[in-house]
Amino acid sequence: MADEICGVRLRRENVHWEGSELHVGHEWIEFVDPSGATTFSAGFWPVGKNIWWTDGQVMTPDPHGGDTSSNVHTEEIFRPNMQTAGGTNLPKCADASCDDIRKCIKDAVDQSQKNPPGYRLLTNNCRDWAEEMIRKCCLNAIDLDNWTGGAVGI
Repeated sequence: MADEICGVRLRRENVHWEGSELHVGHEWIEFVDPSGATTFSAGFWPVGKNIWWTDGQVMTPDPHGGDTSSNVHTEEIFRPNMQTAGGTNLPKCADASCDDIRKCIKDAVDQSQKNPPGYRLLTNNCRDWAEEMIRKCCLNAIDLDNWTGGAVGI
């Protein structure tokens, strides 16, 4: 299983067909307790069926939260080695506790939920949103653009 830093993980659904409907893949954030049970989830979605250019909405819990399907993978995340959290919601990443990081992510999700950005499949999608949420809070992910776990390669 991929690393979970402070019980935070990124999840990603593979691209797949369900009947005649193409699912382009989805990425979201989860918090898990020591037993692996999901305690929090959040994701960014288009409003309605238009995935190309529409209003966005932040959903918590995310509809896929806790999903155990074989189509869903956990992305490896890590705490970057930095003294100052440039562009983050925390003053110093080196001093941030796990409680600080989880609170920061929940606060960033709450802010985004109150004023969600527009959804654009190719330029501002669920991947972009989830990765921005963790980066704001002293976490990062492995090379997501080259990750083979699925979703639309942008």
